[in-house]
Amino acid sequence: MSRASEDPETLNGMISRAAQLEAQVDAKDARVAVVAKREEDRLTWHLGRLLRDGMETDPELRAWVRRELPTRLTERDRQRNLWARLFPGESTVSSDKTAETAR
Repeated sequence: MSRASEDPETLNGMISRAAQLEAQVDAKDARVAVVAKREEDRLTWHLGRLLRDGMETDPELRAWVRRELPTRLTERDRQRNLWARLFPGESTVSSDKTAETAR
C-alpha cells in the first residue's frame, strides 16, 4: 500500500468525494421519482378525461360508473360533492350502503 493512501488528508478527501457523489445520486433519484410521478398523474388525468367523455355518450359506461364509484368515494370526496358533479340531481349513496357494498 502506498503512503499516499494512508495519508489522513487523502483519506478525508476521498470520504468527502464519496459523500458528494452519494448526494448527487440521491438528488438524481429524487428527480427521477418526480418525473415518474408527473407521468403517472398525467396518465391518470388522460384516463379520467377519456372516462368522463365516454360517460356522455355511453349509457352502459355511465351505469357502470354509477354502480362502482360509490365504493371508492371517501367521506372527503362526498363532502366535496364529487358525485353531484358527475351525476347532477342525483344524491350519492349513504356511507353505510357504500361500506356494505365494499365488503
